[in-house]
Amino acid sequence: MDTKYGRKGKGARSTKQSHPAQRRSEDRKQTATSQQRQQCFRCGSEKHLANDKNCPAVKVACRLCGKKGHFAKVCKAAVSEVREVVVPDVTVLCVDNIKQSTLANDKITCEVNIEAPGGNKHMLQLVVDTGASVSILPEAVYKKHFSQCTSTKPNIKLVTYAKENLPVVGCLSALVGVSANDNLVSATFYVVAAGSPLLGLDLIRLLNLDIVSGKVKPIDNGCEISPAPSQTAEHSTSPVYTVSPVSATHLGLTPVRQKLRRLPLSIRKEVSTELNRLLTAGIIEPVDASEWVSPLVVVRKRDGHIRLCVDLREPNKSVIMDCYPLPHMEDLFTELVGASHYSQIDLSSAYHQLPLHPDSRNLTAFITHEGLFRFTRVPFGLASAPSAFQKMMQMVLRELDSVQNYLDDIIVYGNSQEAHDKNLQAVRQRLEEVGLQINFDKSSFNQASILFLGHVISKEGLRPSPDHLTAIAEAPRPTDMVALRSFLGLTSWFNKFLPNYATVVEPLRQMLRADAQTPLQWSKETVDSFDTLKRMLMESPVLAIYDPSLTTFITTEASDYGLGAVLTQLHPDGVERVIAFASRTLSTSEWKYSTVEKEALACVWAVEKWRTYVWGHHFTLRTDHQALTTLLSTKGMNRAGMRVACWSARLLCFQYDVQYRPGSKNCVADCLSRLPLSHTDTTVSIEQDLISEIAEIQPFLTALPLVDFKAECEDCSELSQLRQTIQSGWPKLQKSVSSDLRLYFPVRHELAVESPLIFRGNRLIVPIALRERLIHLAHEGHQGLVRTKQCRRELYWWPRMDDLVHTILSMCVTCQASDKSDKTFTAPMQAVEFPKGPFQHVAIRDVPIPQFLASVRYQNLIPRYRY
Repeated sequence: MDTKYGRKGKGARSTKQSHPAQRRSEDRKQTATSQQRQQCFRCGSEKHLANDKNCPAVKVACRLCGKKGHFAKVCKAAVSEVREVVVPDVTVLCVDNIKQSTLANDKITCEVNIEAPGGNKHMLQLVVDTGASVSILPEAVYKKHFSQCTSTKPNIKLVTYAKENLPVVGCLSALVGVSANDNLVSATFYVVAAGSPLLGLDLIRLLNLDIVSGKVKPIDNGCEISPAPSQTAEHSTSPVYTVSPVSATHLGLTPVRQKLRRLPLSIRKEVSTELNRLLTAGIIEPVDASEWVSPLVVVRKRDGHIRLCVDLREPNKSVIMDCYPLPHMEDLFTELVGASHYSQIDLSSAYHQLPLHPDSRNLTAFITHEGLFRFTRVPFGLASAPSAFQKMMQMVLRELDSVQNYLDDIIVYGNSQEAHDKNLQAVRQRLEEVGLQINFDKSSFNQASILFLGHVISKEGLRPSPDHLTAIAEAPRPTDMVALRSFLGLTSWFNKFLPNYATVVEPLRQMLRADAQTPLQWSKETVDSFDTLKRMLMESPVLAIYDPSLTTFITTEASDYGLGAVLTQLHPDGVERVIAFASRTLSTSEWKYSTVEKEALACVWAVEKWRTYVWGHHFTLRTDHQALTTLLSTKGMNRAGMRVACWSARLLCFQYDVQYRPGSKNCVADCLSRLPLSHTDTTVSIEQDLISEIAEIQPFLTALPLVDFKAECEDCSELSQLRQTIQSGWPKLQKSVSSDLRLYFPVRHELAVESPLIFRGNRLIVPIALRERLIHLAHEGHQGLVRTKQCRRELYWWPRMDDLVHTILSMCVTCQASDKSDKTFTAPMQAVEFPKGPFQHVAIRDVPIPQFLASVRYQNLIPRYRY
């Protein structure tokens, strides 16, 4: 019986130490043998030598040492023993009276009590290797501690990860425990020539050990390792076999095929790499044709990597929603509150672990610069995915005690350490059985309290997350009348929940009666009133517990220097109660955004901040900027400016409607935006994307450097006035705009400023002085009117651009001379002076020569006028 034993990562090297002279001697022997057999030392073939250019191993990297030019089977770095596993920053959790230890920058070791026959008892430090099927002892350790014991002949054959035989000296049967006083279990150690003593999977299971790995980093000798198969945080390459594929039944609507969206050149290589990764993992597959085609959207994550999203809003219109219900919050909290130990498990790319039914895969087809693909697993953004995933998780976890889940968040709890550990082991075993992978970077184990769905759950009870109240608790005192009125508007919105509201707020109302030009004077009485109102806003019944079954609203507002948002829900009694407040100040670069960009930023920031609540649920996004009702929807995505379009792409995985709410009814979010917290959240900037677009334009400006283009933009009075209007805000009526900017008014919501450049969508607006020059550059090849317009429209825009192109090309002599069209032009009628005598005015007309005359010269002179 062959047992795979050990794991070798990329770049693994031998742990066996030998003398340099001995290694050189062995290398010479190996080389001599290869030469005698005429064997290629790159691939091992006997049909050619290593200098053959057609050798298949020339450009291949060895999976053992990582070097290019040879296969692993002939690698000189290959060894006949199991490597040592070193995992930095690892927490080892032992169950059943096993102490918990934390080792940083060291091997995962476990002190084991080994009691061999004959009374030989020793405590040894074994290196934990979850990739080894059996446990081993080096021959040196065996001779030192157990030389008096009789070893038996092994009945199995061990092989390394590289399929090489591992010689076994013998077997040692002993009783093993993890401490001197623990119950011992019978185990077998296999004695090998060299290496380190390893604790394999056989003993890990016998001793009921639970090992939680941290982040995997290269070890000191340059070897890269991976976690155990059951603990990897990567995507699963095998489907969940025990769960039926998800079927996205559609209504039979007319399929929609959308166009390819152009990607910046700077990220196309990253997109190709990510596509190859998804193909290798079996998450997507290429397809020749599909009735549904959706565009690809690339979003850069906070860690710098990219995420590939698909705009499935059109296919979602024809998807029948799964009616499987999500759990009620009150039921979950009732079960969770009161336990003493909690573990929170997060699944790695949860939806991608769920297979998609073959009949529904064409709904997810998307177009890229490398062709057409479709998902084989459930993609993020599919309308029926949340309910289907919840149904699958409840099927997997049913019959297990003390475990609750909400989509991909799994909570394991217990009233004692022993009960918690037992429940956790059962859940992890069930997840491993069905092939679901755990994301250990986002999971936490054995905690006294956890943050679940925006609430802190512990033995003491349930309380809102402190982050929800920070926007109110740390709100600064107003410094002017506008901010004070905004704060009083917020408090008046909650006055039905605030006892003695009129009495508490009176000192602040008196401040409004002062002169509006003088700074606010804060006294002890007004400060106490302000602090009391903030404290009342953070207490019940103002704040409520989130319930996914209720209608959810996110209301946002943006001021010149801050963002504000409030998460509310409509309760059965018709009252809208607050779940959370949020606010932040704008960064220096965000101050320069236009009004529509600031409002859109507030929407995206609020939705992503409360992702835990709204992801997987339909909600309403309310804003006081009416243009966003179109720009953040499917119809307006192609009309939005570059920033707004990128932010809209980040909301593709959410299900929402955008609703316009006048500013007079938006008092809560308005106050939070005018009294923002002093810090700014780190949001994913798209300035790099703008630079990429400019870099893509640069090759077309061979005769016009980008520096000169920027200089002309700064000198152009029309664009300077346009920049100022965009940043300060457009008036409501077109007649209120200056005459120079009225042609920009219909597309005002599509304009964005990246000083000194101005964009309409992803196209540059050209200053007046360069417009004719750019047209002449595009028309250097005299390719015609239509092609010249297409060339300019792709990268640039300005008002009445087509008219200017037509005018310039109509004056091109070369184009007019080579025009072979059959167009006829009638000469205009002209008045002539009446002749006073014969032959004063003579009319001449050329006529074609008749075909039957070979060569005839004739002249026909006819007087125009007769007397």
